Amino acid sequence: MKRELWAIWGSKCWKCEGEIVAAMNTAGLAFNPYTKSGEMWSDKISESSLKILERFGVKIELKYSKTLENKYMANVCPSCGAIQGDWFINEEFLDIMYDPPADFKLLLIDNGELVDTLHTIDEFEVKYL
Repeated sequence: MKRELWAIWGSKCWKCEGEIVAAMNTAGLAFNPYTKSGEMWSDKISESSLKILERFGVKIELKYSKTLENKYMANVCPSCGAIQGDWFINEEFLDIMYDPPADFKLLLIDNGELVDTLHTIDEFEVKYL
């Protein structure tokens, strides 16, 4: 069983200030019991997970980062194509995780299928922990 728990929320592109839907795999965070290691700068996301994220407006692509001097699966602005760096996405998530905006969602994916959509970490913890 391969479970993933993704957080998504509305954000703004750092470059053009256009609206984006940011996504972050919560692997390695204390409240996520499914994976023990973090996912920052990952170069792989399953095709099924990408399709689920796309249904919610997320745009993630394998992009080259000048900062890392490597490619990774990055949040990308749909308007200007700029990478929304993992470090900044993680920092934004840490700022909102326990007081999330109205558009915040946790997507529980099990073996490539969306099995639940939750609106807070508390809701996830009550239902699954």
